[in-house]
Amino acid sequence: MTFRTTTIILTIAGLFYSCDNTKSDDKKLEEQAINITQLLDASKLEFLTDWDFTQRGQTNFWSRLSGDSSIFNCTFYPSVDTPKLRAYQVDNFLTYFKSNLIIDTTFSQFQFTKIDDTILNLVGTNKYGQDTLLSKNLSLKKMFPEQNPFKLFNRLTKLKDSINVIGISHYDVLGGFVQFYLQGGPTYFDIHP
Repeated sequence: MTFRTTTIILTIAGLFYSCDNTKSDDKKLEEQAINITQLLDASKLEFLTDWDFTQRGQTNFWSRLSGDSSIFNCTFYPSVDTPKLRAYQVDNFLTYFKSNLIIDTTFSQFQFTKIDDTILNLVGTNKYGQDTLLSKNLSLKKMFPEQNPFKLFNRLTKLKDSINVIGISHYDVLGGFVQFYLQGGPTYFDIHP
């Protein structure tokens, strides 16, 4: 066991000791924290320093970060048949994914619905919350020729599912640690990359 892992486990154990939870709850959370430290290698941890995550029901809220600032936000609805991706700060989203989509600025957010593996439908939402179907049967490859956002958000979702967390935060200004929010309560712990 490395010094870093030992330090993390001892820090987590100290947090659990000071809480008022039952010992069995502490043990479950400690096991989950140990599991996370074993599953995350340096590249996965570094990958997570660029993203914040919160889950509400089946909806995944992701924020792309630059330092401690959000560049754009997305909601991702993973589904086998028709995954949906709703983008806010659309200009930044399209720039990040190097899309050739020309946007109408009357729409403050866009929802991309993936049909099969290659087709997208596009819905725009105006400032009054009204949705308008803007286009059907768009080529995913033509819209995003360099990087498929659905693949990226699937990767992020699988990663957060593998470590079984309900939230991820990164605080560059406070030392660059990644904070994980564990299921079963407000308990969290930090890992410094």
